[in-house]
Amino acid sequence: MRGSLARALGACVCALALAACPAAAQNIIEIDKLLADDGNVADLFGVSVAVSGDTAVIGAPDDEGNTAGAAYVYTFNGTSWTQQQKITSNDADLRDDFGHSVDIEGDTIVVGALRDDQLGNDAGAAYVFIRNGNTWSQQAKLLPNDGLTGGNGVGDAVAISGNTVIVGMRFGANQGGLGRAYVFVRSGSNWSQQAILTANDDTLESRFGSDVGISGDIAIVGAPEHQHAGTLLSSACCDQLVPLRTNM
Repeated sequence: MRGSLARALGACVCALALAACPAAAQNIIEIDKLLADDGNVADLFGVSVAVSGDTAVIGAPDDEGNTAGAAYVYTFNGTSWTQQQKITSNDADLRDDFGHSVDIEGDTIVVGALRDDQLGNDAGAAYVFIRNGNTWSQQAKLLPNDGLTGGNGVGDAVAISGNTVIVGMRFGANQGGLGRAYVFVRSGSNWSQQAILTANDDTLESRFGSDVGISGDIAIVGAPEHQHAGTLLSSACCDQLVPLRTNM
């Protein structure tokens, strides 16, 4: 489950928990403060965070001050959190902004790198990592297959549910400023693009794709600058995905 809490934090992330209180009077208490073992000034550690069970992932898109980026994985032992691994892409390069967005479910992590250059300058990409025992390794790099080139920022937002990943792209440089979201599905260890999501009433610079979420066969995409009748409104669009589920 992804969260934006850490966008308001600096170079740390606070782990919070619900105290054992009656439902009507629950308190939230801080149980730990998470820091990178190799943290540096301006890493932007905590720009993105997500947690699944006893595992958390934290993005640091300016890791080492070169914006190649990294993501840090932590596990909880019942009383405290410890860093399990620092993950980077197999083709890391300067200015990739790897870690700008993250999400996790079970033993799968997805990380957005909205300035990856494989399809063109700042075209963007997303990466999938899987855990085997205590080790995370890259399983796939997700790239759109609709002819995108530079300046689009694929990976601005990511989310995962089961064997389905949704990747947001809010800039839409090749679509006249119209954003979109891409749906990828996993079969075995292979990932393929299943769908492209767009809004029926999208407008220029609506930032459709700024944030995404998915649960089962329902996907939601945010458009924080959507305009209706000349008025700036915030909106979100839900899409029903065609069921396609395969085991990992």
